[in-house]
Amino acid sequence: MRILFDNRTPNPIARSLVGHDVEFAGQIGWHELRNGDLLLQAEEAGYELLLTSDKNIRCQ
Repeated sequence: MRILFDNRTPNPIARSLVGHDVEFAGQIGWHELRNGDLLLQAEEAGYELLLTSDKNIRCQ
C-alpha cells in the first residue's frame, strides 16, 4: 500500500508499517500545500492512504 504522512504525523509510526511504501509530505516537497491541495495531489499521485494529525482535514 502506498502511504503518505502529513507534516505533523509522528514519523516513528512509519517503522511499524513494514511492507508498505511510506513517503513524507516534507520529503517530496508537499509540506507547504494546504489540506485540500494536499488531498488532491495525494489522490492524483496514487496514494491509497493519507495519515495526518490535522483534525480539520475532513472539512476540506
